[in-house]
Amino acid sequence: MAKVMNVVFGIGIAVLIFIVVLLGIKAFYPGPTYDDYDCTYPEPARIAPVCAENMTVKECNTLQNSYFDSNSPEMKSYEECNKKFQEADKKYRTVLFFVVYIIGIICLIISMYLLNMTNIAAGIAFAGLALIFYGFGQSWGTTNDIMKFITGLVAAVVVIVFAVVLNKKYSK
Repeated sequence: MAKVMNVVFGIGIAVLIFIVVLLGIKAFYPGPTYDDYDCTYPEPARIAPVCAENMTVKECNTLQNSYFDSNSPEMKSYEECNKKFQEADKKYRTVLFFVVYIIGIICLIISMYLLNMTNIAAGIAFAGLALIFYGFGQSWGTTNDIMKFITGLVAAVVVIVFAVVLNKKYSK
């Protein structure tokens, strides 16, 4: 029964740490939202034309695309606003990656010092790994590949060192 409870508490600790870290980031470092930039997609000035049955697909696409002037000031304003939002989101995701990654590594290191309390160490370690995976997932397309490689390598070394320490401790 004690082993089952250790597993339950270990999983609970992992989930709660993961949730608390993400809620803390959301509370103290919220990401940009589309509403912050007030980007409104301009409404077409006229109703989209219906393609005739004898039109080719290319002709129909040309006709459908012509109903809205993509060079209009409204559309240019929308595209500029959207670009600003995308840039802010990219910066946010890159910072988010580093914040979550660092907290994940810290969790792994802390768990190494708590090996005598198995459920707590396991929960903190699992939360650290989950945070690292979350950081990579959230910023995969926005973070430099070299930076992802370096941080992934550091995380792998920390996990391997942790596994070696754990194996040495329990092999006795």
